[in-house]
Amino acid sequence: AMHEVVKAEKQAQLCQRLASKLQSAGTTSTKDATTAGQEDLESLVQSCHLKNDVESQARKALGMAPTKEEVARAARQAKAAKAQAAQAKLQQVAEAAKTSQEKAKAALESSGGDAELALIMLLSEGDARSAKKANQQQENKQAAEEATKTRAAEASALAGKVSTLAASTHRMAWSRVQAELEVQVNIWNTNALQSSAVGGVSSSHGEAQQELESVLQVARGDPSGAVFLLETVLQKVTTEGGLELCGGMLLAADGVLDADRLERNRKELANSLEAFARSLE
Repeated sequence: AMHEVVKAEKQAQLCQRLASKLQSAGTTSTKDATTAGQEDLESLVQSCHLKNDVESQARKALGMAPTKEEVARAARQAKAAKAQAAQAKLQQVAEAAKTSQEKAKAALESSGGDAELALIMLLSEGDARSAKKANQQQENKQAAEEATKTRAAEASALAGKVSTLAASTHRMAWSRVQAELEVQVNIWNTNALQSSAVGGVSSSHGEAQQELESVLQVARGDPSGAVFLLETVLQKVTTEGGLELCGGMLLAADGVLDADRLERNRKELANSLEAFARSLE
């Protein structure tokens, strides 16, 4: 117990001494205090076992160096303040450029932390993207227009081909009849020779050939009007003349009979294609 009392008295004396030092701090220059007895002051302050805030005030009043804890705390505060300032700058640039903080951060890094330069960079990138987007839209529009023009031209050209085909429907049908008649006459001649070789008698096809050739002559001037005439002659050939018609001749005759319908359908298709081409213009 006596030891504690002695220790307490000694500490009281030290604290009294420190108090005296503090009182005289206003009259003693910081330089003198520092050069005259820094080590003594350090020992004196530590011996008094002051609280952190009181010790800090005492050191400041006596012109002493701060403790390691004070230095570390000041460093942490400076770091936090720096981080806060950087975050504020980052947010300011991002909001001004209307972009993400990630892009704003990259711009700040590229500009060496210059907020104004970073903002200019971001705005320039935004203008470049807008210009690129506008150019792409214009290119897409032009491509679509070119594709539409191409489709219109193709439809119009096809309409012309179908129209030409429609106009030649009857002529082509009668050309096939002409070709099949030549085949038919050859078949009739062959049958007549074979029948004569074995002593048989065959039906004469001379008159039928003449009548069919006459129908073809009429068809050159009036293809539609000659259709009924062809049908009549073919019926006469088979029923009264007793002659047989080959498959090709029958198909050619069917083509002539169907020519009106086919020509009409082709004209309708040509008109539809032409209307479609005009709608694309």
